[in-house]
Amino acid sequence: MTEEKKTETETETEREREGEPNGASSTMAGTTTSGTSRRRAHATKGTTTTTTTRTSDNVTSNLAAASTSPLGIIFLAVVVRIALIVFGSFQDAHAEVPYTDIDYQVYSDAARFVCEGETPYARSTYRYTPLLAWLLAPNCIFPSYGKVLFAVCDILAAVMMLREREEAGVVAPAAATQRRRLVPLLIWLFSPFTATISTRGSGESLVVCMLVGMVLLLEKGRVVTGAVVYGLAVHWRIFPIVYAPAVLLFLGRKNMNKARGAERRSSRLSTFLAAYVSVKGVVFGLVSAAVFFALGAAMHGMYGREFLDETYLYHLTRVDPRHNFSFFFYPAYLRMSSVGEAGGRDWLSTVFSLAGLAVQAVIADRMMRGQGGMVDDDDRDDDGDEDDNNLNDHDRQPDLAMTFLAQSIAFVAFNKVSTAQYFVWYLCWFCLRLEWATAHVDRRWVVAWPVALANWLFWAYLLEFRGLPVHLFIWIAGIFWFSVNAAVLHGLVQL
Repeated sequence: MTEEKKTETETETEREREGEPNGASSTMAGTTTSGTSRRRAHATKGTTTTTTTRTSDNVTSNLAAASTSPLGIIFLAVVVRIALIVFGSFQDAHAEVPYTDIDYQVYSDAARFVCEGETPYARSTYRYTPLLAWLLAPNCIFPSYGKVLFAVCDILAAVMMLREREEAGVVAPAAATQRRRLVPLLIWLFSPFTATISTRGSGESLVVCMLVGMVLLLEKGRVVTGAVVYGLAVHWRIFPIVYAPAVLLFLGRKNMNKARGAERRSSRLSTFLAAYVSVKGVVFGLVSAAVFFALGAAMHGMYGREFLDETYLYHLTRVDPRHNFSFFFYPAYLRMSSVGEAGGRDWLSTVFSLAGLAVQAVIADRMMRGQGGMVDDDDRDDDGDEDDNNLNDHDRQPDLAMTFLAQSIAFVAFNKVSTAQYFVWYLCWFCLRLEWATAHVDRRWVVAWPVALANWLFWAYLLEFRGLPVHLFIWIAGIFWFSVNAAVLHGLVQL
C-alpha cells in the first residue's frame, strides 16, 4: 500500500513537471487561465473601443476641418447646386409652379434659333447680346447645360472673391482669421439669391465673374487686361457703364493725391481734371471702348439694327407695367392701363432716370475722392478699429469694391425695372467688403431690408398666384423697400 501510494505520488509529480494539472493544481490552473482570458478579453475590448473612439474623433475632426476650409465649402456648394438643378427638373415636370426661370426658356429658344442658322432675336423678348445665345448652343443637346454653366460661374466668382480680399488686404490669410475669411464665401455660395438664381437659369453670374475679375486685375496693375474684361462686361449687360467714373478715379488716384495738396491753389476745373484724367485712365478708356465698339460692330454687321434695338435701346426706353420692386412700377401700370395716355411722353420715367444718374455721379465722386473708402492702417487704434481722433475724410483710401457696392444699390433702387436677379449685382460687392459695410450701416436697416423684401414678396404672391387686385399694396411695399435701400445707401456713403 505504501509503495502504491508512493508510486502514485511520484506519477503526479512527474505530470506536474510535464505541465499536466491534476486535482487541486488543475483547478487552480483552470482558474488562473480563465482570469487571464477575461483580462485579455477586457483589454482587447478596451483597445477596440479606444480605436473606435479615435477613428470617430478623426472623422469628426476631418469633417470639421472640411467645413471650415475653402475647398470643403466650395465642394458643398457644388453638391447643393447639383441637387438644385436635379430638383428643378423634377419640379418643372410635376409641380404647378415651375422652378426654372422664364428667362432661361428665352435663352434656350434663342440658342435653338442660332443652331438652326437664324437670328436669336427670332425669339420674342430676347433682349441680350447674341454672344449669350451662342454660348448656350449646347442647350439644344443638353437642356440643363446653361444652368450648369451659370452655377460654375457662381463658384468661380467665389474663388475670385477670396483672392481679391487677400490681395486688397481686407483679411490677412492667417489661421486665426480663417473663419472671418469664410463668412463672405458662405454668404455668396449659400445665399438664396445666388444658389437659386443661377440654378433657375439666370445668367447674372456671368457678369459678376467679369466685374470681379476686372477689379482683381486693376488692383494688380493689369490695366489693359482689365479694360478688355470691362469692355466685354458692358457689351454683355449695359449697366456696368455706371462704374466707369469710379474706375477712372481709381486709376488716377496718384494724381488725385497731388490735387489734394494743391487744392487751395488750383481752380475747381483743374482739380477735377487732375482727378479724372490720368495715363492709366486714358489707356483703360481707349481699350475698353475699343472692345465694346468692336463687339457691337461685329454683332451689328451680323444682325443689323435689330441688335441695337433689342440689346441696348430697348433697355433705355423700357417701361414694365408688370409688378416689380421699382418705385416706378405703379405709375407705369396706371399709364399703360389708360388708353388716352398710352402714346404720351413718359416724363416720370425720364425724371427717375436722371435722378438715378445724378446719384451715381455723387456716389462715385464722393467715395473715390477720399470721402469714403477703406481706412488706412495708420488710422487704426491698438484694437484694430477706426481711430476717430485721427480719422478724417481724406484719410480714407479709394476702393473700387466699396464704391461699386454703393453704386449698385443706388442703380437697382432707382432703376425703372427692378427684379430679384438684380440683387446679385451688389451682393458680390457686399461679400467683398462685408466688414466695412456692416460697420457703416445701422443694424436696424440691415434687419429691415429682408423684412421689406418679404413684405413685397407676400403681396406679389397674392397677385401672381392668387389673382388678387393688390397692385396698390405692391407699390406701397415697393416704396418701403426703396426707403430701406435709401437708408442703407446713406450709411454706406455717409452723406
